[in-house]
Amino acid sequence: MMGQIALIAAASTGAGINLYLTLLCLGLYARLGAPPAAVAAWIEPFGSWWVIAPAAVLFVVEFFADKTPGADNVWDALHTLVRPAGAVLIALALTEDLATASRVAAMLGAGTLAFGFHGAKAGVRMTARMNPEPATNALSSPLLSAVEDLSVGSLMYLAFAHPLLALGLVG
Repeated sequence: MMGQIALIAAASTGAGINLYLTLLCLGLYARLGAPPAAVAAWIEPFGSWWVIAPAAVLFVVEFFADKTPGADNVWDALHTLVRPAGAVLIALALTEDLATASRVAAMLGAGTLAFGFHGAKAGVRMTARMNPEPATNALSSPLLSAVEDLSVGSLMYLAFAHPLLALGLVG
């Protein structure tokens, strides 16, 4: 049960920062058989090429949009509702084996986590852009985006390899 909670928390956090990378990680882990057997059943739906291919395409789009000053803020604004909604749907899929009340609680928690992390991401981006120096402004988007991508990928890895550590990091 703790592994499932950790996976939902990590995926919700990741979705709030980069939904498509989170979906891509879930899909590739499911497809490659990397997760422990107990987790494999929860992420099996994400292993479909119908999930992996669009997630990969949208990740590439986000990869470039997120590293372009100005476009990153527009992209974040467009995803203010998309990322939390994506986290809710991920939680719904990851809780297929639970009772309805538990699923609703997981979905509410997932949406809240994703919305909070999305807000923090967008806020950090806006704050970084307030620096009047043009060179720092030009570098802030690519650097922040790279850190975000590495953080999401690392958190998803930890959710499978060390779920309690991932849960602690999210907390």
